[in-house]
Amino acid sequence: MKITYSTTTKLRLLSQFQNVNESLKVFADYHNVGVGSLKRWIQQYLTGGLANLERPVHNRRYPKKLKLRAV
Repeated sequence: MKITYSTTTKLRLLSQFQNVNESLKVFADYHNVGVGSLKRWIQQYLTGGLANLERPVHNRRYPKKLKLRAV
């Protein structure tokens, strides 16, 4: 089962990681977060700030013409 984390939780974990003297793996294991997820959140935050950590609220919708062209 895939666990989803809120933007607030992601930001809290990134802030905590910044203030501890532990490896990424030790920190991720302690907080039951995947190392890959934590690395991705760090990269997203560094490239786009808080807005980049937010998940889209809904699925994207494409016009019927675009869908037909793709096929």
